[in-house]
Amino acid sequence: KMIITPKHYAVALYETLAEAPQSRRDAIINNLVLLLAKNHDLNKIKDIENEFLKYDKSKNAVFIETARPLKTQLKKEIMAMLGKKTDNLEIKINNKIIGGFRLTFNDILIDNTFQGKIKKLTKKITDF
Repeated sequence: KMIITPKHYAVALYETLAEAPQSRRDAIINNLVLLLAKNHDLNKIKDIENEFLKYDKSKNAVFIETARPLKTQLKKEIMAMLGKKTDNLEIKINNKIIGGFRLTFNDILIDNTFQGKIKKLTKKITDF
């Protein structure tokens, strides 16, 4: 028997709800409850909820990896450009980054690091 984790249920629910019209959402949730009952997984509801919230946060968050802390004004400008709330911004200081930043949001990666630029240039040269 395949074991379905709370994370599997949560991601499937999230993606299904994201694509469904508002009028179908109650039916989708009811179907999930029926599936949980059929699979004897009703005891996972709280964990599914937690995983759903974590997944939602990761889908709506903006992650920035940089060598130095960003100034408050720059953070606000980045979030405004992306149309995001500033409380969904996570910044990681990475000493391996020489310069620039790496930004991730909505499954999009923008690598504007010095190392990333060198890698792109090297690929262009070797592909030429």
